[in-house]
Amino acid sequence: MSRFAVFGLLGVLALTATGCSSDNAGPSSPATQNASGSAAVIFWDDIGLSYTLPTGWEEQTMFRPSGVRAMYRLAGGTATVAITAKNTAGSAATDLTAQMERIKSGYRQQFGDMQVLDETDVPVGPDAGRRLTVEGKKLGMTFRTTQIIGGHSGRSIALVLVGRPGEHDTQVQSLLTLARDVRWR
Repeated sequence: MSRFAVFGLLGVLALTATGCSSDNAGPSSPATQNASGSAAVIFWDDIGLSYTLPTGWEEQTMFRPSGVRAMYRLAGGTATVAITAKNTAGSAATDLTAQMERIKSGYRQQFGDMQVLDETDVPVGPDAGRRLTVEGKKLGMTFRTTQIIGGHSGRSIALVLVGRPGEHDTQVQSLLTLARDVRWR
């Protein structure tokens, strides 16, 4: 499967499922690796957000859809992670139940034979979040997607991992670690 197919599908899924705006401001400073080369800390000053990028993930700047702040993939792989984050008026950022219903509706529209594999509470930084894993067919191929959503003080974040089932499953723990490392200022 080509990377272009994954990137295109990821963009459609991330934007449809999260309802993100066209604000695609990227990190305010480039990713930097620590002295051991094991991690990069990403800062978005405009929204007061930072996170630690898992080891081995590379930023993807080509084909990044509007509304997606950052895209990453594991070096040499095709499973891809998209991150959206924005300021959200009112309680929309923390109404995780309503957000999750919109996300599932978006996936039903995008995937043929969509099945919910898992839906559970997870931490997103110091706050509550929700995780949804679905599987379905698109472009004649089976994809597995895990989306983690969270919010804090009128701001929201969505982390979306998409890939073929085997490669996807090897990256879920890294996605959960990234979600736990989210910090709001």
